[in-house]
Amino acid sequence: MDVELSGTFLAKMRIGSQQYTESTAYINSLHFHREGGHLVSCSDDDFIRVHDCLSGIEHQIFTSDKYGCRFGKFLASPDEIIMASTRSGHDLRVLSPETSEFTRFLSGHTMGVLSLDVFNDITTIISTSQDRTVRLWDLRVDRGSIGKISVGGSSVAACSPDGERFAVALSEGGIAIYDRRNPSNGPMSYFDFSLEHTSQIVGAKFSPNSQALLLTGTEGYHVLYNIETGGKVLEVEKPLMAFSTNDKFVTGAEFSPDNKFLLIGRHKSIAIFPWPDSIQSLSKPEPFGNLVGHQGMVWNVGFNPKYAMFASAANDLCLWVPPQI
Repeated sequence: MDVELSGTFLAKMRIGSQQYTESTAYINSLHFHREGGHLVSCSDDDFIRVHDCLSGIEHQIFTSDKYGCRFGKFLASPDEIIMASTRSGHDLRVLSPETSEFTRFLSGHTMGVLSLDVFNDITTIISTSQDRTVRLWDLRVDRGSIGKISVGGSSVAACSPDGERFAVALSEGGIAIYDRRNPSNGPMSYFDFSLEHTSQIVGAKFSPNSQALLLTGTEGYHVLYNIETGGKVLEVEKPLMAFSTNDKFVTGAEFSPDNKFLLIGRHKSIAIFPWPDSIQSLSKPEPFGNLVGHQGMVWNVGFNPKYAMFASAANDLCLWVPPQI
């Protein structure tokens, strides 16, 4: 990505392609392949869609009526997608778009999967579950599972982009940072966190430079923490909406690849926030841009790792491109 992503540039991006689910079901996850040419999305109507990012069209579509689908992510090839089941067991499943079949099942969780992430080696996976465990998986190992950490409650996990650490955010209000090479030794560090008292933690994501962790809660609440100090450095509060009595809504969030901006979903739009001037003190910034175009609450936002493009998803999926394209 050779284009400099200034605030002005982001604020002028436009919808290059917009697609809808067939049943108005919400798109619950989206993920770009590391080479930037493909995007996979999973939706609550059990469809898995692969999109061609260069043409903007829906390239392939699959259904998972039996198992459901959530947290879909590409592995090394666009022909390998790992995802979590939402029913008929709690396995992680690997789909081959080439054959339209599930080629591998990773069994171990006994309750619903709450988060799924892939390390930068593309073979090591981390997942968390309502069964109060964090599991590590290695796709090069026949049995898959290579480690289990028992935690005191529900949790979500994220891998650092540098591949050295992973974070586990606990529903009870703690963040544990682990050395990826020695997770059995326990956390390298641990600190408390707090969301609004009515908000529930539903997601975690490292910044591109691996120095900060963004926690996503219900009610459109997002908090950024410095993982070295445990300090809260950025807080985006619940947006005001006519239907804010729904206290379970979730909005997506994504870092720009250059670590200068945060894109956060809103109702029918995406707000653009500046990265804090310092990760040593708390800021509560106001958005300087707002991209409008969706039909509902924006649940997910993702940046293409190779091209000046990002995707956002409600019950419709938008690919945002520079104005000159």
